[in-house]
Amino acid sequence: MSEDPTGISALHRSLSEEDISGAFEAYTRLQTASATDLLERLETAIENDQSDEARTALTQLTDSYQSVRPRESAKVATVEAARETDELSFEETQELTKALREAGQTKLLRSKALTATTALLDAGTDNPPDTATVIEAIEAARQQEQSLDQTLSATESLVDKVTLPPAIELLALSVPSSVPVGENASVTATVANTGDSTATGVNLTLDLPETLSASQTSFVIGQVGDDPATVSTEISGTTPTVTSLGATVTSANATQVSDVATIVVGDGKQDQPTEETGLSRFDTNGNKRIEITEVLAAIKAFNRNQPIGGVAVGITDVLRVIEAFNTGESV
Repeated sequence: MSEDPTGISALHRSLSEEDISGAFEAYTRLQTASATDLLERLETAIENDQSDEARTALTQLTDSYQSVRPRESAKVATVEAARETDELSFEETQELTKALREAGQTKLLRSKALTATTALLDAGTDNPPDTATVIEAIEAARQQEQSLDQTLSATESLVDKVTLPPAIELLALSVPSSVPVGENASVTATVANTGDSTATGVNLTLDLPETLSASQTSFVIGQVGDDPATVSTEISGTTPTVTSLGATVTSANATQVSDVATIVVGDGKQDQPTEETGLSRFDTNGNKRIEITEVLAAIKAFNRNQPIGGVAVGITDVLRVIEAFNTGESV
């Protein structure tokens, strides 16, 4: 059988053998795996009752969808703008309409696949779906991914034929997953123009809940042409909670866009982190960075079903610890 292109099989094999070098190599492959390959690996893992590998595929697939969402949204916006011009024939306009339908159907099938898989793998779910239903949802999403790639590629020549009006996109709203109460964290937002003419009068506003404060919430960007514009500010939390931060971009000659991100405001206690929030419990030497010995400790705890910081270590934790080591992320 050919090697798994996602690296998931090799990753779990390396973890079970506590082979850090092998785990790093497999993790690198996992980060570049396509959605189609991840869906195929997820389907295989579920068919073979490999729950840990299925969870790894599901986690990476969810992250992959999140990372490509801004780029896909920009591409869809460009197709929509091209369709609204009067520079294309009826047949060409219909081709763009087909692409937009494909994009909408892809979002729907992605959601169905992720929801069904999560329900199946979550032991606490009431009336979980049967395996056949989940596999059917994954297969439908995989086929749709391939169809969307082909359809969007086919629209590129049509889009190039028209002159597009300014079209503002919020390419990225980057926020920390968690912020300790009283500490500062950086928030950045990147605004791009997918049209052919310059967007003018561009402004960005952050919408903060009462539990967050920021050094700046309004930004005058001005003009956005071919190059994206990035703004940043410092935020801090006032009360432990899970909350949302919104961003809205307006323009004098383009349609308003907005986005929302979730932030966990924590109290900084060592016994509070969960699998989804915070890596501080893995920082055993207190230097705010993940070291190679701490990666090994996380892997060992995962293999032996031992807690760290009073919390069980899951596969998502191990992946995030490896990523923090590779990127030098502060924890």
